[in-house]
Amino acid sequence: METTDLLIDAIISICKVVWLDEKGILFMGARLSQSLKIPAVDALILAGFLMLNAGTIYTTDSHLEGFKKKGVKIFTL
Repeated sequence: METTDLLIDAIISICKVVWLDEKGILFMGARLSQSLKIPAVDALILAGFLMLNAGTIYTTDSHLEGFKKKGVKIFTL
């Protein structure tokens, strides 16, 4: 097994990976980017959390602080 394959397997074993291959997450990311006026990449990350119904999000990205939704708490580290 190649090093890359080992790394991917390790990540998947401890994390939930959201692939950006569905229109739903891409549209959600675009809407979040426009409504929150945050970079598209940050919005896609946020959309991934929301698609997994994350209730608590820990981040070092201050762009996510503007997101407010009942049942979702964002903590900037």
